Amino acid sequence: MKIFVLILFTLLIYTFSWETVIKDHKYPIDFSSQSLYISTDSERGSEDDIICFLLTKTGSLDGEVVIYFNKEWQVYESCNGYSDLTNVPEERNKIWKISRTKAHLTISCNGVEVYNKSVVASSCSNGKGYFKDLDVDFEFYSVDTASDRCTTGTKTKSGGDWQCTAEGSDWQQRKIKTTMSFPIIYGTEVPVSCSRGMKRGALTCVDDNIYEGDPSCVGLGKKRKRTDWHYDI
Repeated sequence: MKIFVLILFTLLIYTFSWETVIKDHKYPIDFSSQSLYISTDSERGSEDDIICFLLTKTGSLDGEVVIYFNKEWQVYESCNGYSDLTNVPEERNKIWKISRTKAHLTISCNGVEVYNKSVVASSCSNGKGYFKDLDVDFEFYSVDTASDRCTTGTKTKSGGDWQCTAEGSDWQQRKIKTTMSFPIIYGTEVPVSCSRGMKRGALTCVDDNIYEGDPSCVGLGKKRKRTDWHYDI
């Protein structure tokens, strides 16, 4: 059992390796088997932007996706132009997922689908000829102000994400609470507070209902020292 868990965790780390975003740097992705994940902590109304170009292997533009952090969430993509995003979660720390097929572009935020439209290259209303290839490079434009980290994740057999669907098994015992809505995808930072601790902190979803980090919750017992916690269900 321990060997299986170790293999699964190793596979997860291999599948999801977060990198600090380097502007104007090309990253490979094959949307037929992968999705693009982008981590941000910009607030709604900050007027920050995610600006992501998709490029063919010969370097020409295959499509553009821009997410606007305005008072009203908006997206621009090369096939359909400007659209509103719906049901964007309120948490400041967000993981955006961009997925592609030959027919559709889908955007999710913290596990919630916020955009899904047809991007058939031959019938794009904003401009024909975009989103033709799935095996492409992506890069973040130099004036992108929202994108912090990125990764490409292999799709699971069910088509979903690695995710945490609930709080840690001993959160209730330790009086740890969060306002985060579940499920959340791997890499999401979960803000937590402790009713008997005087500080707030965060834990990170690293596997199916497994969290790591130091929530900085002190005062949980006279003999208990603060430590890094690893929770699982």
